[in-house]
Parts: sequence; C-alpha cells; structure tokens
Amino acid sequence: MDDINYYGSDGFSVDIPDSGFLHGGEIPVRVHNPMPCPEPSNTLLVTITNTAPVYESHTPLNLPAGQGDQTITISGSGFVPDTVVLWNDEELPATLLNSQRVTFTVPESEIATTGSAHFSLFTPGSGEDQTDPVEVFFYLEIAHHVNYMLYDSGRDLIYMAISSEGEELAGKVLSANPAI
Repeated sequence: MDDINYYGSDGFSVDIPDSGFLHGGEIPVRVHNPMPCPEPSNTLLVTITNTAPVYESHTPLNLPAGQGDQTITISGSGFVPDTVVLWNDEELPATLLNSQRVTFTVPESEIATTGSAHFSLFTPGSGEDQTDPVEVFFYLEIAHHVNYMLYDSGRDLIYMAISSEGEELAGKVLSANPAI
C-alpha cells in the first residue's frame, strides 16, 4: 500500500479506497515490520458494516401494463453490490450502477394487468430495516386508440371511445376519473 502514514512507536494509518469496502463482513489485518521483529503481528479482524440504503426517487414513476419486462432505475445513496430490491417483499436481482443508482427489471408476469405493487431496498449486514415501501402503478396505454373523448363535469368523468385497433378494449367506451 502506498498510503501508509507512520506515527513512530505510536502506530500508523492506512488509507484504503472505498472499493475495498463494497461488501460487509470481516477483513483480517496483519502487520509485518521487517526490522527489528521480522515476524508478522497477530491477526486483527476488522468488521465492515454497510450503511442502510437511502431511497430518493425512481424512474419511470409508473409502468405500462402488459408491455413486457420493465426496468426501474432507483436513485439514492448507500448502494453497494449486496443491496437487494424487494418487489412485493420478494427479492429481485438488482444491478449496481454506482453508490447512488441501482436498476432492477420487473418481469412481465408481475405487471401483466393494471394494478400496483411496491418495492423497497435492503442491504444485508447494514443492521437496518429495509427502506419504506414505494408504490408503483401499472397503467393501460390507450391514448393512441382513443377516437373521441367527452368530459362530464357533473360526474367529473372523462369518457373515451376506443377504436377497433384497441385490442381487448376495442369498441368499448371507458370512463376515467381525472382526479386520480
């Protein structure tokens, strides 16, 4: 190591890059002084504890239902290779981009129809619980299949006539509450 600072008989310090602490656990440390005592010291176990991940935001905010696998990027801090994404409390594989960004892919089977789910983050060995759950909604993309729209101010609803190209909704009239 190039970054060793000696303090005479009082000790020394070593600067270890952050990449040396990507995983929690114990790291054995031994010191070898070539003179006057050529034998290495006893081994000291240094415990590395990961910090708990912190959620800040994610993109996209919601996912289209029935449109295949979808990838979500989470921004925050304290992410390490061991950080886990829990989707409805079930672990999904995550990819660490850096200590502030993680991605994960939601399988199509999880978002086949409209609805919602939640995700949270957890890092084993952090000594902390998982982050608060974040809700994600699955929506039906119908805008390109809408022929006509009508707003009913009395009921506060929007009515949409779906074209024959709208597959499962073809030929139907849907209502939507714009306040939701």
